[in-house]
Amino acid sequence: MSWSMTSSTAADFSEDPEVPIWPRLIRLAERWTIAEKVDGTHAVIVIQPAEPESHAGPGVSVVRCPDGRRVRIRAASRTHWLVPETDARDGIGRDNFGFATWVAAHAGELAALGPGRHHGEWYGAGIGRGYGLTERRFALFDTARWKPNTVPDGVPEELGLVPVLAECEGPKLNATIARCLRGLMQHGSRLVAGAAAKGVIARSAADPRLALKAYIENSGKEAVQRQRGHHAA
Repeated sequence: MSWSMTSSTAADFSEDPEVPIWPRLIRLAERWTIAEKVDGTHAVIVIQPAEPESHAGPGVSVVRCPDGRRVRIRAASRTHWLVPETDARDGIGRDNFGFATWVAAHAGELAALGPGRHHGEWYGAGIGRGYGLTERRFALFDTARWKPNTVPDGVPEELGLVPVLAECEGPKLNATIARCLRGLMQHGSRLVAGAAAKGVIARSAADPRLALKAYIENSGKEAVQRQRGHHAA
């Protein structure tokens, strides 16, 4: 049996929005960053250039970056766009522990992060273990882009970085993770002083989408779970 692609079939393929891409393999020797695993909920601040006709709407703020560029700012969870609680009460989408409400209230300050998808963990009062906090905070994942001394001035005080515990090459990854877990067990969280830590996340420097997680309660059972995807947390 033989077949040929008609022009209409070709047109259907050309309209497909995404090319299926297989991620490249990484070398075992490449570097990994081990950070504390935050017990919260995955959240994203999406900042995009604003078109001249762009305007604010439910869950969308239009503000200016420090350099004068107009940008659109939205909040998202792992799988959904979010809207502030006031809009959610009117039946327009939903919020996630008040994250979209916080983003909307601080959009002008958050614009300093610049265009991009800024993934992190929203944690604190009423979320997961809570860490004994009475407020909520946002910890950015991208420690390759941001360092403690490079987070822009003027961002909300609730915004910080996940604590980096160590860096290593692939062959030393298991031993380094075990050492980091022991340190967290002995000294507690580096994120919130005096609180218990949950575990660690190891991210590949070659492909940040590739992450491994290990929890303190399972560290003796070598329970390191592989997590793959754009929003690994």
